[in-house]
Amino acid sequence: MFERYTEQARRVIFFARYEASQFGSELMEPEHFLLALFREAPSLMSRVLPGVTGEMVRTQIEHETAPRPKVSTSIDMPLSHALKRVLAFGAEEAERMNHKHIGTEHHLLGLLREPSVASRILESLGVTLEGARQLIAKSGVAAEPQPLSPEEAAAERESLRALIAALPDDALRQARNMLDHLRMFPKKPPPIRPPIAELRQRMLERTGQTGFFGAGSAWMQEGYFSSSSMENGTMTFETRRFHQGHKITLIEKLRVSDDGKTLNYSQQLRGPKGEHQWSMDFDIT
Repeated sequence: MFERYTEQARRVIFFARYEASQFGSELMEPEHFLLALFREAPSLMSRVLPGVTGEMVRTQIEHETAPRPKVSTSIDMPLSHALKRVLAFGAEEAERMNHKHIGTEHHLLGLLREPSVASRILESLGVTLEGARQLIAKSGVAAEPQPLSPEEAAAERESLRALIAALPDDALRQARNMLDHLRMFPKKPPPIRPPIAELRQRMLERTGQTGFFGAGSAWMQEGYFSSSSMENGTMTFETRRFHQGHKITLIEKLRVSDDGKTLNYSQQLRGPKGEHQWSMDFDIT
């Protein structure tokens, strides 16, 4: 199922682990997942819950759960049965909408379908399953992006500033070129890859395997991962493809620091020309 997740949807699971550690939980529960949605998908949550912040929801969760000492994110912390059902419901919602991907919007719908602390909080704030479905359908997840509200735009700017601060100089130059292009063509901006997808392409280009990005290729654009796992606080995605008789393996790992301020992303590429490794830390505060 993880192979259909967008990068943002995968990071929600990752941040849910951090939230669970802050509550001293041995399992990732739906309420931790809800807090991770506020952290990773602020635009979505501000549309569904205008005027409600993640900290306000955190306070409600603290009132409904027993206080425990914090635990390290390095310990094994599996998904609870309730959260597993949330993910399964989210996949069903994606199928219902005829979406090939599973995104944060489907995670939210999955939360509303599973009775839990998270769903009770959402319902107490006036969010219903049918209402959320209609809002998501109206916003057109697979269509053109909707204009951002001032609050959403401010949140996006803060995320962009943190990302820019962590980028190498050559990436900054490319970003500047894209922004100049956007000024020239404001009505129909060129497609922009997500940051991690862009980094993946750059690594493959360094090894000379640019053929994967030709017309009709689904090597990275579709994000078909053959396996995924979570162990000791690290989420690992492994992709295997054969190209012109050669086996190429891409291993990607994501890990959040214990203080929740840094996301480490690393990748290892194995192919006929040898092995290449690369990593970077991103400020996520």
